[in-house]
Parts: sequence; structure tokens; C-alpha cells
Amino acid sequence: MLHHLPGDEAKRQLLRAIARRLQPGAPLIVAGNHYAYASQPLLLAAWGQRWRQQGATADEVHAKLGKILQGADPPHSEAAVQRLLEEDGFSAGTRFFSSLFWAPG
Repeated sequence: MLHHLPGDEAKRQLLRAIARRLQPGAPLIVAGNHYAYASQPLLLAAWGQRWRQQGATADEVHAKLGKILQGADPPHSEAAVQRLLEEDGFSAGTRFFSSLFWAPG
């Protein structure tokens, strides 16, 4: 979810708002990417291949990749996500899921 918000301040504002609404000690599950998409050409190619397998044309794949590259601002690393969480009152997180499209190795 954080990758849909532009800049760290918007991410912090959302996390603060969530923290205010949660009971102390309540769990928070954060799903999202944490790397600059343009720095991961292999993953971009995998996304394109996935869409082609689902019937997308070359033009549709190109448009989808363009939208991803322009429309998201993910934190730059998993450590950056941890910092944002800790700055806004959450304890250190634990990764419980990753996939080709969510957590590059």
C-alpha cells in the first residue's frame, strides 16, 4: 500500500492515522513493494511476460509498464519500510510473505 503514496511524508501521515485507530499492540499487515521499479529490469520483464500470457498485446504491456514506472513511489528498501513503521510507533516488522512480484531477492 505504501508504494501508492507519493513521498515519505504521505506514507508517514497514513501510518500515523492507522496507529491512532489501532488498539495498542494490535497487528498491522503492510503489503507492498520496496524497491525502485526502474532498478529491476528482470522483474519488469516478468510482469510483461505475465500480462502477455494473460492475453495482453504488446501495446497494452507497454502502457501497463509505463503506468507502473510513473504511478508508484515505493520505499527504497525493506529497511526504509522498517524505519517508517518504527518512526510512527510500530514495532519492528516481520516479513511473512514474498513473491516474484513483491520482494526481489
